[in-house]
Amino acid sequence: MGRGRPSGIGTASTSSVNVLPLQSDQNEAAGSAQTGLGSNNDVFSFKGLVNAGDQQTLSFSASDTTGALQATSITLTTTNAGSLDAAVSAINTQLQSNATLKGIVAVKEMNHAGTAEGIRFVSSISSFSAKVGNAANYTDANQVGVYDGTPAASSKQGMTVASSASGAMDIGTLAGGQAAVVALGKAVASLGSAQAAIGKGQNQLNYAIGLAQSQISNFSAAESRIRDADVAAEAANLTKAQVLQQASMAAMAQANSAPRQCSHS
Repeated sequence: MGRGRPSGIGTASTSSVNVLPLQSDQNEAAGSAQTGLGSNNDVFSFKGLVNAGDQQTLSFSASDTTGALQATSITLTTTNAGSLDAAVSAINTQLQSNATLKGIVAVKEMNHAGTAEGIRFVSSISSFSAKVGNAANYTDANQVGVYDGTPAASSKQGMTVASSASGAMDIGTLAGGQAAVVALGKAVASLGSAQAAIGKGQNQLNYAIGLAQSQISNFSAAESRIRDADVAAEAANLTKAQVLQQASMAAMAQANSAPRQCSHS
C-alpha cells in the first residue's frame, strides 16, 4: 500500500469530516481580564493600614450571565489589612460571597519597576471594574491602603479602573506576536513565582507539622514516665520513712521515761 494523504486533508473530498476555517490570527484565553495601571499595565501599590482610623473601601462590579449588574463593597481596616498578605486574603474572602464576583481574584505581583509587590485584580469574567476609594488618613507623605503608585498617575485614589481584556492577542502582526511572546514569558514567570511561594509554604507547613508531632511525642513520653513511676521503689521509700518515724517515736518515749526512772532509784 502506498503512502497517501489522509482522507479529508488537502483534498476536495466530500467527506463527512468538516474542517473549520481559521477565522482570525488571535489566541483567545476564555475571556480573561485584569486591571492594569499606566502605560506599563502596572499593579496597584499597597501600604498596610496600621494606624488608628485607617480605613478604605473597595468596590467591584460585573455583569452576570443574565446581564444583570452585580456589585459588592469591601472595607479594609487595621484588623484585616495590616499587611499586603492580609489585605489580599480579606479581599478574596469577601469576593467569594457573590456567585458572580467570586470570579475576580486579588493576586500579589511585583510592580513594573521591580521595587515592591502590589495587587492586581484578575478574573475569568470578560470585563469588570474595581473602584478604589479614598483611604482615611491618606496623604502623599503617608500613603495608606490600595493606590495608584505609577509615576504619571493624576489620582492616587478615588477612581474606578475598568479591566482590560488580557485573553485575546492578535498574532497576525510581528508586533502582536512579540507582545504575545512577552505576555507568555511573564505568565510563565508569574506561575514559577506562585509555585515557589506554594512550595515554600508547603515546606514550612510540613516542618511545623513534624515539630508539633515531635513535641506531642515528647509530652506523651514524659507523661508516661510520670504515670508509670516505679511503684516498688516508692513503696520501699514509704516503708523506710515509716520505720524511721516509729524508731524516732520509740527513742523519744524512752528518753522521756529515763528521768522518772532516775528519780525513783
